[in-house]
Amino acid sequence: MMALTGYHNWFKTSIHKWLQIVHDKSCDRIRRAVDMDQLEPVQQAKHSSSAVDVTACFSQVREFWKQLSWPDSAGAFIFVTRLTDVSATAT
Repeated sequence: MMALTGYHNWFKTSIHKWLQIVHDKSCDRIRRAVDMDQLEPVQQAKHSSSAVDVTACFSQVREFWKQLSWPDSAGAFIFVTRLTDVSATAT
């Protein structure tokens, strides 16, 4: 059991790289969605199709975070901060 203590630290570099990729791809995906966006009337209101793309993008990131279930709270805080940055700069 002692051999596996701190096993999650083996993946820190990979997670940071993944977060950078998520940031880049999210920005591109959202930018393309907005560029191609056309407002569609739905019951006297116009809704953006890019909203669906943005929601799907963020849902995928959230699902990954839940599945990751990072055990170290201090390390998790750094990742959550990076994920928040992804959300803030992608929109």
